[in-house]
Amino acid sequence: MLSSWARRADIEHDAAKSAVPLLCRVVEKCLQWFSSHKSDVKQILVQFEYVAQNLVLNSVRITPEEIVYEAVERSVTHIVKENAQTSLHEELSSMLGPPPPAVQTGEWATESLFMSSRLASCEPIIRACSFNDRSHLLLVGPDACAKNLLAEYIIKECNSTVIAIDCTPILEPADIINELKRLIEHGGFWSRGSDSEGGSSTHWCRVARLCVVACADSVAAMSPRLSAALAQYALNEPDDDEVLELVTSWLIQNADKNIQPNNIATLASTILGMYKEVSNFIDKFLIIKVTEIFDSRPQYKWNSSHLKRWCENVKWYSPSTMEELVTAIAAEANMIFRDRLVTDEERSRFNKISRSYLKIENDDLYFTCKLKGDGAYMESVDYGAWHQCTLKLINQCLSEYEHNVFGETGAEVCSELATLCPATARAVSLDIYNFIMKVINVLNE
Repeated sequence: MLSSWARRADIEHDAAKSAVPLLCRVVEKCLQWFSSHKSDVKQILVQFEYVAQNLVLNSVRITPEEIVYEAVERSVTHIVKENAQTSLHEELSSMLGPPPPAVQTGEWATESLFMSSRLASCEPIIRACSFNDRSHLLLVGPDACAKNLLAEYIIKECNSTVIAIDCTPILEPADIINELKRLIEHGGFWSRGSDSEGGSSTHWCRVARLCVVACADSVAAMSPRLSAALAQYALNEPDDDEVLELVTSWLIQNADKNIQPNNIATLASTILGMYKEVSNFIDKFLIIKVTEIFDSRPQYKWNSSHLKRWCENVKWYSPSTMEELVTAIAAEANMIFRDRLVTDEERSRFNKISRSYLKIENDDLYFTCKLKGDGAYMESVDYGAWHQCTLKLINQCLSEYEHNVFGETGAEVCSELATLCPATARAVSLDIYNFIMKVINVLNE
């Protein structure tokens, strides 16, 4: 079987080609180990081809020994006993040398997934579940701790297809079970191709076996029967070092390239400190004052997803200097955090925190929409310019001939639109007329 596979193997990557005879020698030498641990040699060959294909796509520098190690380890990941892994390394090391680290921590696995040590510790569990026909997994962790990103990444790395089911409150367990039964009964499903594959074309995906990897923030609401059917693994919140790395990366991706990286790193540390203090002050406020009221308000619950949006949305302000970047950060902080607060006391406390961290003199920031190159961006202006611009837009929407329909009372509407204007450009990309007409219609009704 090895000889036949080696003759017909179509490997494009040079290092992978060199690794083919090495793989054959390793498998021949370790056949007894594979047999005693019920490992499938065919799975090794499948994983080798998958690794070689990824090397062509990603242009990664790797030695033939590392390729063989990765292929073999991928094929036996379902053997989770530590002594089995140790004995495997002993078998392979005589020909391949010491094993490489299983997962490279401290690096970006994808554009959106940073492989920290926290996530890397969970990687073998998900991978083992993907290769085991009878294992199903439940990842439990707080919101926005990368449960779904990690699960999808590892499953795809295992050369498996991801079928995502969003378990909304209105989706009954029976609906999910019926969907899974349909996949098994039909033996597959129709899938639309990606943009690189033509987009509109569809192809049949065969389902040989089905593995469930579920993600949830708590197991309290789960039925005992479901909990018993799923192996559970708890994923903790990211620590400060991991969050700081994420914030820095998000800022670098969305800020002007002329801004120095060391300045962005300093700003990222400032943002993290401000985020933690805002969260702590709200938590204390809820506990001391009216916990029974605010606990049910989702606008008082923040996590890393809000932190990500805070950093990514600065691109809509097109900041080219550090001062403009800080102003954009302050404006987004007002939208994401301050505008959700209810009482004047809370908002006053937030303004004080914002001034202490960002050194912004004005608590209220105003912007107008400007067209720059590929879209609409926000330009910082003073209150007078913003008021005149907004008043003009409202009057133009009401009448093409009378420019003073609103008159001085337009200031009241301007005040209500103060929190909406920064979002306008992002939502409608300069289609201000239609947006404000909708607002006017609602007001008239």
